[in-house]
Amino acid sequence: MVTPDKYREIARGLLAKTQAGQANWKQVVADPHDFLLTLPQSKVDVRYLSPATEVDRVRLQLCRTDGVSVGTWEVEEGDEDWDLARELYHTVERSVVGWDKVLEDVEQFLKSETVPS
Repeated sequence: MVTPDKYREIARGLLAKTQAGQANWKQVVADPHDFLLTLPQSKVDVRYLSPATEVDRVRLQLCRTDGVSVGTWEVEEGDEDWDLARELYHTVERSVVGWDKVLEDVEQFLKSETVPS
């Protein structure tokens, strides 16, 4: 069984690896809020859940290579680990989707005098 402390350690490690560009996350085609990291002996899934009538949640799931879950860490908005879980999700999302680069490009265009070709 994976303890809450171990999940926090894993989340911090995944965050650091992702920030350093050392994690090759992929977006799950069926869910734009779900990202998967495939490792040699396992898979890591990070998903943002935002039900209409409930608080937002981030789910970190550890899986075997065949996708069978071996453990889940789910953090709700307002929980003590929310900042860590949310930062992990948003860092993974930014690294895969690249919204920060698009935003930077648009901002540079707005500041420039040139017309794009």
